[in-house]
Amino acid sequence: LSSAPLWELLLELRPVVAWTADEAFRHAAAASAASARADGAPLFDVVIVDEASQLPLLLGLPVAALGRQLIVVGDDQQLPPPQPPAASAAAATAAAAAVGEFAGAHSGLLDACLRANLPLAPLRWHYRSAHPQMIALSNELFYGGALQCVPAAGAALDASAHARDG
Repeated sequence: LSSAPLWELLLELRPVVAWTADEAFRHAAAASAASARADGAPLFDVVIVDEASQLPLLLGLPVAALGRQLIVVGDDQQLPPPQPPAASAAAATAAAAAVGEFAGAHSGLLDACLRANLPLAPLRWHYRSAHPQMIALSNELFYGGALQCVPAAGAALDASAHARDG
């Protein structure tokens, strides 16, 4: 039984698929085979890779190939992808040799996109810290003070209450 009908049914029922990078890599071969349609069109219209600085390039390339367009989201100030364990290091080295040795084979997908000078749209809003002072040091040291923090919900309420009382 071919996996192509399963993929077609999946996309008909759920036109948006969310996978972790590992899941996407595991399914990439089956998805690529299923997408080998007569028109040669990729399986997805758009592939969005979040946390791309943490995705090793050799895992990211097959995933990126599943779409007509690729949106890569990441932060080049984050640490590089973790190095594979010793058993996987040999496989990663073999994969790099199979693809052909090139600079950055063990870097992240985001680094490869930055080196290729692809269009860049930096995001300037930081939303993960409950208070701007929690990100202030990193903002100054790594982002040149360019990040704007989304105000904490409580802070916005406190400010509006203070304005009414004042």
